[in-house]
Amino acid sequence: MGGRVPWLAPRDSWILKGRAIGRALGGDRAGACSDFAAAHDARPDDAYAVLWTVGLGGDARLLESHAEKNNWRGNVARFYMGRISRDELLRIASTAPTEREKQEHLCEAHGYIGLLAERDGDDELASASYKACVATRVTTFVEYAWAEARLRDRH
Repeated sequence: MGGRVPWLAPRDSWILKGRAIGRALGGDRAGACSDFAAAHDARPDDAYAVLWTVGLGGDARLLESHAEKNNWRGNVARFYMGRISRDELLRIASTAPTEREKQEHLCEAHGYIGLLAERDGDDELASASYKACVATRVTTFVEYAWAEARLRDRH
């Protein structure tokens, strides 16, 4: 024993993201944003940490390198930056190659749309987006848990 376990290193992005998710779900947005930003510092190619950081109110400049990528999360980054519309993001999500991926992308898209809408003070859009996220039934995704919790908090 006594040796350093790399996956338990304090700046490990997986651990930081896990703690950030727990903080976000527990209502500690500032702590979650800080942990997501640290996770991004530990692994700059991780778009997930950046999307949550910005969605919770963090520095949008972090999105630029991710928005250049031609992948699903690159599309979400472009949406966050106003380069594609909400409708375009949902259209892209619905064109995933498998039904499972389509549901996952729709869950994420609606969850991120809700997160951004809530950050920007659009409670009506946030609620509608969270309801659409929950309707995907992709219960294993954090966006689903976030949407479900936010809907519960609103009632």
